[in-house]
Amino acid sequence: EAVLADTQLGPLADGAVRLAIESFSVTANNVTYAVAGDRFRYWDFFPAPDGTGIVPMWGHARVIESHHPEIAVGERVFGYLPMASHL
Repeated sequence: EAVLADTQLGPLADGAVRLAIESFSVTANNVTYAVAGDRFRYWDFFPAPDGTGIVPMWGHARVIESHHPEIAVGERVFGYLPMASHL
């Protein structure tokens, strides 16, 4: 069962960055991540409320807030992201 949940963005910790996710790909691998989420601990990458999980995706994001001295607002990144609007 899929659930679309709205959450509030909390305060950003020292040394952390906030990303706005621009795009991600949905592939057969994402089905594997979901099916094997408990066994291979895919659910541990992006914490979610008890009984739910966030499927990991490969995609692009832009830094929209930074409390890290070496990462600037506006930088684009590629990597392992949650199926979400922000990280």
